[in-house]
Amino acid sequence: MSDLDSGLSGRDHYAEIYRSHLAREAEWLRRTSGQKADSIVRLLRSAGLSPTSVLEVGAGTGAVIGALQERGIGSDHFAVDFSADALEELGRAFPTVQTAVADVTETPDPFDAGPYDLAFASHVVEHLEDPVPFLRSLLDVPLRYFVAEVPLENLLGGRLKASIKDRSANAAGHVQFFTRDSFIALLKESGWNVEGVEVYAPVLDDDTLDFSYGSASAGKRWAKRLTESVLPRSLGTVWTSLYHAHCAVLCTKPS
Repeated sequence: MSDLDSGLSGRDHYAEIYRSHLAREAEWLRRTSGQKADSIVRLLRSAGLSPTSVLEVGAGTGAVIGALQERGIGSDHFAVDFSADALEELGRAFPTVQTAVADVTETPDPFDAGPYDLAFASHVVEHLEDPVPFLRSLLDVPLRYFVAEVPLENLLGGRLKASIKDRSANAAGHVQFFTRDSFIALLKESGWNVEGVEVYAPVLDDDTLDFSYGSASAGKRWAKRLTESVLPRSLGTVWTSLYHAHCAVLCTKPS
């Protein structure tokens, strides 16, 4: 039985991960942060944006905002999360990022530093039992542009997997499963204007595959190498339309 099967919330799920497996989770997030940061960079460049102040909502251990900082995106960096444990790890890795243990649905600007040129929530929405109130609450955050990114796990391949395997038992704690269109519809339903969309295939290198699945059976290691490295590299947009992708969306508030 997974945490989600037991009735624990997505927040409970991550609180336990940060309490029990903080170092490993931080390393996993570090290894996968570059592609997430690059998707934000591509959206910014397409829109001609050069943000100075950057806020991450649901930052966890800060791998993505740290990767943006390393790429020269912004000069003032802020990170909010509910977990003091995660933010303590963030502070060790990225000491110039300002942090606050807070819930932006209750405190829209815990730093009193807005308006932020860019705020983003990377791989947060798929963990929320009811994402609409969260996304609507972000309209109260003083920001100019907002980026949300999620995995697309309701494509044909994801639906076929769900027909033979209970998705509520997934170790990642996902409770929302999207296509490109359903995620855009969710953002619009929540009150956001969509200004740009970036869809890409996440690819794991050999070292990260070994880090993640080195103790798994030979069959599982082979399957993960095929689906998380070989096929995404070789099939490109075919893969992102049929099996798995990440989708980042650039948004603005309604005028």
